[in-house]
Amino acid sequence: MQAIYQWHIVPSDSNLLVREFLAERKVGQLDEIYFAALVKNIVANYESIKSNLEEFLDRDWDQIEVVEKSILLIGASEVLSEEIPTKVAINESIELCKIFGTVEGFKFVNGVLDALSNQVKSTALFENFSSLKL
Repeated sequence: MQAIYQWHIVPSDSNLLVREFLAERKVGQLDEIYFAALVKNIVANYESIKSNLEEFLDRDWDQIEVVEKSILLIGASEVLSEEIPTKVAINESIELCKIFGTVEGFKFVNGVLDALSNQVKSTALFENFSSLKL
C-alpha cells in the first residue's frame, strides 16, 4: 500500500519504485515477486483500473483520500485479475483501510470493491453462458 501511496504523491517509473522499496524499506515477509507484479500492474493499468472503480464511486475520484485511493487500486487490481479469491482481496483491503485509512473509509472501500466484484462475477457468468454451444 505504501508503494502505491508514494506513487500517487510522487509519480515514478514502476521498476524504480519497486527497486527502491525492496532496497530501502524493511518489508518483512513480503512476497517480492507478487509485490513487483502488483505495483507494475497498477502503474501500467492505472487509467483502466480507475475507470472500473469510478462506476461505483459516490464521489469524484479527486475527492477520495490518497490512502483510500491506493487501497482501492490494490483491491481492484486483485479483484479484476481474479488471481486471488475475491473475498480475500476485499477483506485485505478492508483491513488495510482500518489500519491506515480514515475512520469510516473501510466501509466505503468495502462497498466499492464489493460492487466491482459483483460486476466481474456477472460479466464472467454471462461470458461463460454465452460461449456455450447448444
